[in-house]
Amino acid sequence: MFGLFFQTLTPEQRASIRVVAGDGARWIDSCVHEWCPNAERAPDGFHIVSWTSDAPDNPRKQQSLFFVLSRKTAGRQLIFAV
Repeated sequence: MFGLFFQTLTPEQRASIRVVAGDGARWIDSCVHEWCPNAERAPDGFHIVSWTSDAPDNPRKQQSLFFVLSRKTAGRQLIFAV
């Protein structure tokens, strides 16, 4: 889909693109590199806010998951990779 957008642009238009914003998806990186090799990638504002809002909650979620799993597997040896 992203490639179709770039196909509608002239080579001059693609060359004039300096920054492409989006989430951290790797397919965006490869598409931008293919069509606009001089452009830099930057995260967009929505995803920056989303990622920073979720960050403080992640340790709590991991701790809760560890507690639940340890209760369900009492007496068994488990290896946790975080």
